[in-house]
Amino acid sequence: MASDVTALSTQHSAFLVRTSIMHAVLNILGDPWNIAILRAAMYKGQRFDNLVEMLGVSRPVLSGRMERLCLQGCLAKVAYCESPLRHEYQVTSMGQALRPALMLLEQWNQRWLDAGASSSSSSGAICASCGQGLQLRVLCAGCDGELNYAQVKPLFYQPIPAELPAIPTYRRTRNPLGCRDREEQPLAISAEAWLRDRWSCLILGAMLFGLQRYGDMQTVLAIAPNILAGRLELLRQAQVVRRLEDGRYQLRERGYGLYPAIMAMRDWGERWLSPEDRSDGGWRLLHVPCGEWLKLKFVCASCGSAYCEPADAPALS
Repeated sequence: MASDVTALSTQHSAFLVRTSIMHAVLNILGDPWNIAILRAAMYKGQRFDNLVEMLGVSRPVLSGRMERLCLQGCLAKVAYCESPLRHEYQVTSMGQALRPALMLLEQWNQRWLDAGASSSSSSGAICASCGQGLQLRVLCAGCDGELNYAQVKPLFYQPIPAELPAIPTYRRTRNPLGCRDREEQPLAISAEAWLRDRWSCLILGAMLFGLQRYGDMQTVLAIAPNILAGRLELLRQAQVVRRLEDGRYQLRERGYGLYPAIMAMRDWGERWLSPEDRSDGGWRLLHVPCGEWLKLKFVCASCGSAYCEPADAPALS
């Protein structure tokens, strides 16, 4: 009986992991440069030459990423000079809607990284209501309850198919977390680096959906044993997960701290990605205390006033 329950739980977790909208979200935000480009375009500069200098990226790499972000809807290319023709990149409403997720990533860095290793690209945002530096809290929009991992549950309203779908493929990019010559020490790895590393992010997602055993993760994620072992050890050294005496892995406070940013990215995907990327997997997330489907609300941590996205963001054409 116990083995049947375990198998069923693993099958449910596998379906949740493989049909999550986070695959489509990370196909945009998982690129090593895209978050840095969007941050820079939002807060500092928009012209191509300015961004090359600010980010220290080669012109071909930046050009390719920005054209792709335009196609994905996060940036718009706008002419600012007719003769000779010159363009700048403006962040669209879709891109501006990522501000809460980017701010939550920064907040994780500020809390968990050493001052010298933390993100240098702070938004510097000020709350319009209280004038304090803006730190976000994440609430359920239905009841204003604080977002709490233990109070959010997936609810199936369609049967799970007998044959599980494959894990969606990602656009391959070189990621330094998997390199032997990685420069960062585990405790200095930023929130962005964890989430743009495909395997680390999949492992974190699997653990948030209840998987704790090495064998279950390997089966659900279809991951090579050496990669899984390496990422779990890196996550352990970074104090994101712990290994229990019975061999199970469990998220630590540092790992649960990534949950608000992950959920903000998911919420953005639900609102902005195309219907093809938001395919209905037959389940949704329920906020248990109020019984409503989970939608997020962002407020100032100092005064509780609602966060409002900038009104001057250019609209999508």
